[in-house]
Amino acid sequence: MVNWLWRRCPSPNSRREGYGGEDLLPPYCRGAGDEDGFTLLEALAASVVLFLALGSLYSLYIHPLDQLEKGRSAVMAQQKVSMAYGYLSSDLCAALLPTLLHQVCFVGDPQGLSFYTLQNGLPVEVRYIIDSTVGSSVGKILKRLERKLDSNEWSGMTVLSVFDGHFQYYDGLRGAWTWSWNDPLELPSLVRLEYRLQQDREPIVFTFPLYCGRRYSGAKE
Repeated sequence: MVNWLWRRCPSPNSRREGYGGEDLLPPYCRGAGDEDGFTLLEALAASVVLFLALGSLYSLYIHPLDQLEKGRSAVMAQQKVSMAYGYLSSDLCAALLPTLLHQVCFVGDPQGLSFYTLQNGLPVEVRYIIDSTVGSSVGKILKRLERKLDSNEWSGMTVLSVFDGHFQYYDGLRGAWTWSWNDPLELPSLVRLEYRLQQDREPIVFTFPLYCGRRYSGAKE
């Protein structure tokens, strides 16, 4: 290639000028001092420096945004956890003692529990269920359902989105945790909810005490 250019490009001393003094040499045969400009190596070096500078500026711009989004997500997750704790704590503290006469009971297993509380002097059945969500990356949701004792209509809401979780019940007489509860006359001493928000996170444990409870007499209180 070099030899081919050497044969095609005459020496500077043998240049001829056409009419009007125009240089007849082709552009690739002109010397370095014939016209101003950048060489290919200089253009490549400038491009590399420009890309490095732009990459640094982009990193400085995007990193604070990522940290802000992570902080916002953590705050929202903490708020949802606090809300779930508040719902469970309030409901379980007001759980009624089981009575066979009025069909008031406390039933629980690893995936949920059902019990009764008083609202406006009337018993209301409350259920918490750890339910699988179809097509969701979260995995499961903790749902709260409630209905009046004389009604078949349920109202519900999603309390918390979790990866997995389960309930346990503490038997104060035996001094042991169990995976289910179905005593027709007594409440468990404690209810424990253990769950994970994500697969790689450590489990979070809530423990709720159930006090002596009130027994429903059948009249509006």
